[in-house]
This record gives sequence, C-alpha cells and structure tokens, in this order.
Amino acid sequence: MERFVNTANIDHYRRLISESRLDPSSDQQRHKMLLTLLAEEIAKDRKPTDRVAVSYEVIDGCLVPKDQRP
Repeated sequence: MERFVNTANIDHYRRLISESRLDPSSDQQRHKMLLTLLAEEIAKDRKPTDRVAVSYEVIDGCLVPKDQRP
C-alpha cells in the first residue's frame, strides 16, 4: 500500500511540475517546492529496492542527481 501511495505522489508531482513549467516565472517558489517534494518521493521509492540512496537537487529549475552535476 505504501508503495502505491509513493508512486501516486510521484505521478502527481510530475504532473504539477509539467503544468508549472508552462509559466514557471509566475510562481518560482512553488515550482522549486514541487521539485523538492518530487526528489523526496523518488528517494523514498528507491531506498528499499536500490540499497543506494540517490540525492537530488534543483539546478536551473531541473531535478538532477547530486552525483551528476554539470
């Protein structure tokens, strides 16, 4: 059940982010918050199965794994 909720949250945040990308300048704080929430949900989703937690950060409005910085 927890995995279902986690997957539903990831899908929901991705949808909200794609909508906010149409005009991110209107509410940049909300866009950043959504990216942070998505990163947290992805980390929760990967923790039990991958054994290696991946940390994400927001760079130029995009979600990037911390170990793959430009």
